[in-house]
Amino acid sequence: MGSRPSNFDWDAAGAETATIPLPSINAAIAFLEHELNLAQLAVNLRHDPHASVHEADIDLAVREYRRFLILKVVHNDAQALLLSPSPVIDAVWHAHILDTRAYAAMNEHLPSPIHYEPKGDWDADTPNRARRLKNTLTCYRARWGEPPALIWLERRAAREPPEPEEADVSSSPPPYLATSPLPPHRRSRSRSKTRPPTLSLSISDSRGNDIKVTVDPNDTVRQLKVEYHRLGGSAAYETTFALDHVKLNDARTLTECGITNGDVIEASIRPLGAFD
Repeated sequence: MGSRPSNFDWDAAGAETATIPLPSINAAIAFLEHELNLAQLAVNLRHDPHASVHEADIDLAVREYRRFLILKVVHNDAQALLLSPSPVIDAVWHAHILDTRAYAAMNEHLPSPIHYEPKGDWDADTPNRARRLKNTLTCYRARWGEPPALIWLERRAAREPPEPEEADVSSSPPPYLATSPLPPHRRSRSRSKTRPPTLSLSISDSRGNDIKVTVDPNDTVRQLKVEYHRLGGSAAYETTFALDHVKLNDARTLTECGITNGDVIEASIRPLGAFD
């Protein structure tokens, strides 16, 4: 048996390795919230012909995946014993892991690597999987409020596209830009005593306006734009709404987009006919 090299201090080397501090939970959360760049993940999902997330949902799904990672760190669930993703989040997670360098680089900033359980989507242990997803939704609500059903509903298949009428038309000039009163169905609902609006929101636009609106959570983003223009948002501008820098699809409901009471909607506006 060969001897150890005399010029190598094994005890010192082991001590040095042992003293390398692991990232704290708070530091890891701050990294996931503010520093982890998932832009390439969204690009990969858009260009993967086998991606299990519909293109119209990718930005929202990536935002929700970031939140899932935060919950995994907060609740020390690196071994996947407590929390499970929805089918849509699972598809995003799988795509992230396939970018092995990016996923490994992320884990270097965490207290311990977040492991993926490949049999989680087909394992016969359905009751425990359902329990873990329920745990996830409970933890989500405690931290951010109601999760967007579009991403978190267990029954929604990851490959399910939006209905034809849900196509994203936000890039087209909205049909309501001419100044006009609210449509009759919107006026009658706003006066209804049986279905009062339940969401109070702020819309902060790129011209410095801060417009307060009160709407129904089942309204679409398009209907929210109608309200915004009615209350003072300029009708001479094309408007794009976002939440946490994630563009909102005009055809989705506010609930589907994960919008909750007190949220601030970011409105980007530009003159009609302007080009990027």
